[in-house]
Amino acid sequence: MRDEIITKLKSALAESVYKECQVIYILVEIRKLLEQFKIKKKLPALNFYCNWVLHSGINKTSPIDDLLETIAKDIFSKGFEIIQILDFEQFRKEIGLFLKTLNLNNPFSDVAYWKGFRKEFIEVLVDCPLKPECGDVEEFRFKKSTNENAIDFEIKIKGHDPLKGSFTFLNF
Repeated sequence: MRDEIITKLKSALAESVYKECQVIYILVEIRKLLEQFKIKKKLPALNFYCNWVLHSGINKTSPIDDLLETIAKDIFSKGFEIIQILDFEQFRKEIGLFLKTLNLNNPFSDVAYWKGFRKEFIEVLVDCPLKPECGDVEEFRFKKSTNENAIDFEIKIKGHDPLKGSFTFLNF
């Protein structure tokens, strides 16, 4: 059964990503393998994002709680580093490690592939809020933007008005 899933995943990764359903399929197959190989805890960000695409909202955010809290603190101090959550740095790193353990090619190291995947990935996550159970962040969500190349987001932090913003990917 594992070999069949790996074969399906390899085939899916070989195609350019231009639809949301491709992102979901890839992450579902990865999630199955994370469970079968019992390595979900070794790759917490990858497991988290695989779960996030399958839910309309999620409150078990422990793999990225530190990132959410850093963003909350940075908003009111030195300026904020939303790029860390928007660019999915840890996710991209862990998916590369995961594919390496399976001896599969890592298309995520290719900038064009990554851009296409990330664009559709965010479309899947639009209006699927994160609602952490602890910390200062009450909610984080991506929102549909009127600008085709932008990503809108909203962060609700305890005791403050919601922060709304927009972000555009320029290079990566």
